[in-house]
Amino acid sequence: ERARAALKRQGDAAAAARLDVNLGNIHHWSGRPQDALSHYDRALRHARREGDDSTIRMIQMNRGTQLSALGRLGTAEDLFREIVDGAEAAGELRHRAIAQFNLGYIRFQKGDYGSAFDTLDAARRAFEELGDELYLTGTLIDLAELFLEVNDYRGARTTAERARALAERQGLWFEMGRAALFEAVATLAQGACAEARSLFERARESFREKGDTAFQALCDLYLAEVDVRDGDPGTATRRLRSAAKVFRREGLRMQCAVADLALAAVYLDGGKPRPAADALRTAGDYLRRVPAPWLRARLAHLRARLATAEGKPGLARRYFRDAVRHVESIRGRIGIDEFRVSFVDDKAPLYADLVGAVLESGRRDAVAEAFSIVERARSRSLVDLLAGRLGTSDVARDEQTGRLLQRVEELRAEHNRLSGFEGGTPGHRSGLRRERRAADLRACETRISDALRRLQRRHAHLGALTSGETITLDEIQGALSEDHSLVEYFFDGSRPLAFVVRRDGVSVVRLRVSPDDVLRRAAQLRFQMERGAETDDANGTSRAAALLLGVRRHLEFFADEIWNPLEISDRTVTVVPHGGLHSVPLAALPLPGGGAVVDRHCLSFLPSASCRRYLPPPGPVDRKSRLLTLAVGDAGTPAVGREVADIERRFPRSVRLGPEEATREAFRREAENADIIHVATHAAFRGDDPSFSGLQLADGWLSVHDVYGLRLNASLVCLSACQTGLSSVSPGDELVGLSRGFLYAGARALLASLWRIPDSSTADLMAHFYEELAAGEGMAESLRKAMIRAREVREHPFHWAPFVMLGGESPYPG
Repeated sequence: ERARAALKRQGDAAAAARLDVNLGNIHHWSGRPQDALSHYDRALRHARREGDDSTIRMIQMNRGTQLSALGRLGTAEDLFREIVDGAEAAGELRHRAIAQFNLGYIRFQKGDYGSAFDTLDAARRAFEELGDELYLTGTLIDLAELFLEVNDYRGARTTAERARALAERQGLWFEMGRAALFEAVATLAQGACAEARSLFERARESFREKGDTAFQALCDLYLAEVDVRDGDPGTATRRLRSAAKVFRREGLRMQCAVADLALAAVYLDGGKPRPAADALRTAGDYLRRVPAPWLRARLAHLRARLATAEGKPGLARRYFRDAVRHVESIRGRIGIDEFRVSFVDDKAPLYADLVGAVLESGRRDAVAEAFSIVERARSRSLVDLLAGRLGTSDVARDEQTGRLLQRVEELRAEHNRLSGFEGGTPGHRSGLRRERRAADLRACETRISDALRRLQRRHAHLGALTSGETITLDEIQGALSEDHSLVEYFFDGSRPLAFVVRRDGVSVVRLRVSPDDVLRRAAQLRFQMERGAETDDANGTSRAAALLLGVRRHLEFFADEIWNPLEISDRTVTVVPHGGLHSVPLAALPLPGGGAVVDRHCLSFLPSASCRRYLPPPGPVDRKSRLLTLAVGDAGTPAVGREVADIERRFPRSVRLGPEEATREAFRREAENADIIHVATHAAFRGDDPSFSGLQLADGWLSVHDVYGLRLNASLVCLSACQTGLSSVSPGDELVGLSRGFLYAGARALLASLWRIPDSSTADLMAHFYEELAAGEGMAESLRKAMIRAREVREHPFHWAPFVMLGGESPYPG
């Protein structure tokens, strides 16, 4: 400041302007955006007098950064768009990339996550091509923050780790701190509180050493969340008050709102409505001037909770509806399926609270509205995918798309090599240990995901940019026959419930069991069920009886808690499970008076009732149907040949792809024209990243990503491999796995398994199923009869109850 004053006295305006830029930079790095903006404004006035367009663009970019930090996002966005256009016209590639980098972050702050990813990813690629590690580091940090916002914690942590390594190499302490901070947030989100606290405290100390009070306060904001999880709301409250004071002093509106919302949540959890109301009033004042839809959703949700605590149910319902509306306005603009799935990960309580408030109102239309909310809360990304698929053709092969598709194929080949498939020996595993290549494999998967996101954004239907409409109760009732019920479970609230929809009415049954109990007992049931493998040759022995008794205890629990209270009498039942119920074999549940569900009811399943609107109706299946069998067995699956041969005997128009012929290209080519596709091969479910779950073919893995690219017209796809029905289930009840991929690819019905079973049991059950199907029986009824016949040979449900039928019924109108 003294040097600038001396230069002004000497009349050296140009040097003083350069010092203004430097002073602005100092204030920026110190977390004082208002002071920084004042210096940049003075420097800009001088640059305009001189007419130096390049310098003007550089200063304007600095100004835009400060305007963004101050919450003036609309002004900042207009400014950066102008800079992008000017830099492009002048051929200044670096300035253009820098402006894109800043523009992407503004769009992120405004909740336009799809557009933000596009812009930031374009900037990242530009900086990589320019070799500009400084701005590449900043762009990666912003991408990590974006991944956190859509709850892609794995992507956030990987990206933040890369950014931190780059920052350390360049000695960029501020970027190191930010990267470490977001790495800590991802760690906290994954449930590692102790590790996250350590990372937050290290990041805070780094900012303290450099005098950055704003980022110290941001660390305190996250440490307060750790305190709450550790049961220390008092410390959390003190941290949040201190952070809010810093944010107000520095004029950081959005951060002020975040701190006040966090304070309000702590007060509400502690039964203190009056200070909660004060904090929400202050947060609302800040958010009137900040376009942040997710924060507004959180504000509305907390206001609804406050209204509930104050005994104002009508006001609470209004605020709950506002919260859901804000969430859906953001979700609708996310054009990447992966982000849509993860985005709702922490939004489920908003929908659950609204469902509870609507049902408690007792209004005449309460049940219909509650059902509509439940449908909006579950599997919405899959509904959008199915809706976007209709009427679309193959991806248009423009030049950039062609390069992206070629890149994806190259990366998939690399992925198969790292997974143990060696070129020239299709279908055989190399002897390499996969563990030694785990890091390379994860890096390859990250590059595949990156390329597929870019491809999705270029082609709206691949990314579910369309939004499918959810179905109404009236539509469902109009489509049900006299002897057909639809049962839809909803487990997101404290009181789980089930909608039982019949042609002549709807009932809502509140269940006694908690969502946590369902998850716990489902895991225990799975453990006991898989022990049934020991009964293959032990029918009638005391050992078999003991194993059967162990599994029956858990089946009886689910029968008593989630099936019998519904009092279902209709023979045909379409079930929409939720949460842990996706892995429970409902057909095996015992009924009062003897027998099991499979003896009295014909079951089919749907991820959501709305999916049925967009699933094409199955065509007729009989002996004239075209059958494609994929048989890739080995020494561990000796019955695969018998299984496939028996099926082919019933359908003369068949094509078989064996261990040598079953390449990805051959499968893609033959599957397009098949009416029935029967897949008998090894499957792998990836719990860490379900989109890389796959089926083993001759030349590598057919992953979920690959399945999305198929164009099927099959009435039935049968995945007889082990665990093909397993999916990752997010709190938004989105299923991510092979089932999702095949439904999107065009399968009208899907038969898949929930656990590993011996191939001999599979072969027997499939023989019964296809015998019924070839005789003209319906798909769900064929499965029901096949299970009953298989049970006569092997009593343990491990052998006869693993398969579920997704779809397979007539579509609802619409």
